[in-house]
Amino acid sequence: MFIMRLHGNFFTVAQKLDVPDELGSPGEVNSIATNAPPAIHHVLHHPAVPAAQQDVVVQVKADDNDGISTLTMVYSSASSLTTTSLPLLDDGLGNDAVADDGLFSATLPGASSGSLTAFSITAEDSTGRGSRFPENSETHCLVRSGFTQTLHDFPTYQFWLTDSEVTAWASAQGLGNARYDSTFVFEGSRVIYNARG
Repeated sequence: MFIMRLHGNFFTVAQKLDVPDELGSPGEVNSIATNAPPAIHHVLHHPAVPAAQQDVVVQVKADDNDGISTLTMVYSSASSLTTTSLPLLDDGLGNDAVADDGLFSATLPGASSGSLTAFSITAEDSTGRGSRFPENSETHCLVRSGFTQTLHDFPTYQFWLTDSEVTAWASAQGLGNARYDSTFVFEGSRVIYNARG
């Protein structure tokens, strides 16, 4: 049985796994991979729903046995092909609160009301092995600026999609099972990237 939980135990999924007859060779040298790329995790941005022209701090943790040599955020307007790269730093300066705490930070500049900013994170270790978050080069983490949340007794759910995902969704046949890359925001504070709804 495999149990997967989102950080904070907000959602749990259990799946029974098929167990192969050949279980490998415990204790022997791994013959498939000798050096894993950096692990990028705990990616978040705050504020979760920024006001128009408000800067957004992106924070991430990254680990690798060989050490992280570069950690970069690449971002653009979700409708633009022009990208900008920023280093994610853990130096305690700017919007990085504490130096050497393992939490790397970079700041997205504020954007106009209603605009959508797409970003991804790339990491490289000292041996040149690299990784990306999200893994698929066609997907991105999204931030929408200037959304005004209405106060009421019902929870607020937001799905943010790029223009290309909205176009694909609108042109799809009804009752299809296609998945579209999105960022999901609950109550203006809980962000889930690549919700694939």
